[in-house]
Amino acid sequence: MARKRKLGARIYAFFLILYGLLIIAAACYGLLMVWTYAEEYEYTRPYHALDGYLEKINRDRWSDGMAEAVAAMPHETQTDEEIKAFIQDKLSSGITAVRKGGSAESSIYSLRCNGREIGTVTIDEDTSYRSRIDTTQKPWSLLQWRLYPWKVAGESFDFNALYNSMEVTVPKDYQVLINGVKLGSEYIVQEGIHYDNYQKEYYEYWVGMPTKVTYRFDHIIGEAKMEIRDADGNPVTIDPNRGDEQFTKYESGENFDRYAEFVVPFTTAYLSYISGAGDSGIRLAELKNYMYPDGTLWNRMQDALDGLGWAHTSYINVKDVTVNSVLTLANGFTEVDVTSTADTYYYGKGELSNTSSMRVLVYDDGERLYAEDVQLY
Repeated sequence: MARKRKLGARIYAFFLILYGLLIIAAACYGLLMVWTYAEEYEYTRPYHALDGYLEKINRDRWSDGMAEAVAAMPHETQTDEEIKAFIQDKLSSGITAVRKGGSAESSIYSLRCNGREIGTVTIDEDTSYRSRIDTTQKPWSLLQWRLYPWKVAGESFDFNALYNSMEVTVPKDYQVLINGVKLGSEYIVQEGIHYDNYQKEYYEYWVGMPTKVTYRFDHIIGEAKMEIRDADGNPVTIDPNRGDEQFTKYESGENFDRYAEFVVPFTTAYLSYISGAGDSGIRLAELKNYMYPDGTLWNRMQDALDGLGWAHTSYINVKDVTVNSVLTLANGFTEVDVTSTADTYYYGKGELSNTSSMRVLVYDDGERLYAEDVQLY
């Protein structure tokens, strides 16, 4: 009887232990499945994909999306490699991401550098991934969570904010080069600009007067070198403190002497006539030797004849005539800048010394020179 009791106790203890082991095994299995689920769930958090992307792009400071953006940007005077080097330098301060939109299956992040958006990256759920947890089976099917990891689905960049512009105004026949590349007419934003050292009316009288154009180039990223060449292809440097006289070809040598030899006696005759000293009729006859027949100055001097008879001048002595410059205009006309000094004796006032500055408009008919007009200033 005692043996039977001992056997029953042993059998009971065996099944009790077995039951306990089964409970422990089931608990361990359940814990293992929960742990696996937790691992799968953690793996599906979006920040894993985003952090990995940011780590790579901050390390390389370059990506396929950046290369595509640069290739699509106009940069006629710079190579892709030059642009890449400049962008990588700009990105050295680091790239961060801020979520800007999306849905449950997709998120869009703004990529920023130095507080400015430079592009976006999109991460999507990878629905092709096969989890270690079958979420279609219970109890997992009771949960609303999705066990899809995230992946980078695409990126885009916009570096247009890096563009700089260069603008310069030069004579029409000059050349402008950026990094050795000559700019064509498509980069001219303004033309027909008058020189500031020519009289405004000259442009109204004649075509063919020299003009300037303005070039503007908007596709510069980083540093660029501008070079300006004159009509003969020689490099020139524009002085911002000087006017358009630095572009102007004033006459010199024999041509300068030819106009000077004409203007000096003309100026003496002109000043003598308009002073009213002596016989104005004789003075006008002398002046007509230099004036273009029936021209602007000719008619004006003719009209002044009667009034000069009332002048109170006894004599004039033109002491000095200096030709300052000879500037070719158009249609055979040339501007000669002259400064003269003269002593004039007035009845009741005595002798006075005067300095006159004038621009003499000279016309060349191919054989000789004529004075067409005079402008005192």
